[in-house]
Amino acid sequence: ITNGVVAMIRMEYPNWTTTEVRQRLYDSCDDMNNSSKYGHGRVNLELALGGGGGGGGLYLTTGLMVAGTTTTLSTTGSASGDTVYFAYSVTGNGVTSIPSLGVDLGIASPKLLGTSGANGSGMAEFTVNIPPSARYLSVWLQAAQIGKTSQVIYVIIT
Repeated sequence: ITNGVVAMIRMEYPNWTTTEVRQRLYDSCDDMNNSSKYGHGRVNLELALGGGGGGGGLYLTTGLMVAGTTTTLSTTGSASGDTVYFAYSVTGNGVTSIPSLGVDLGIASPKLLGTSGANGSGMAEFTVNIPPSARYLSVWLQAAQIGKTSQVIYVIIT
């Protein structure tokens, strides 16, 4: 099943590197709440191809989330100059309507981290300072712009 999902991601995004495909596969898995038994979770084809609880055209990636450091959140899939909003939640998945952007976020009670303009390649980046007190905090991340959302990424800050 996993190989089939990888093949579908490759068909949908033929110019992506192996690393980008692998990250998309991992980010779109359904959390099974036991990583030692289930690894990244159950593969989810709909999310992997940009459907379901996000993925409406934007693809979000993040660096390591380590307390007391900085990391960069990045999106692809925007047009040059588009404003991308980066949000987080500590309460989990949910549906939050953002009428000004015409989208529904897949996270509950989102807080805005900040915004960034997309460059000529359609990539937007935002650097986040992670406070030392955030260690072991569960965080859900998502990006949005007018008419588009990314997938939701769940992380535990180490």
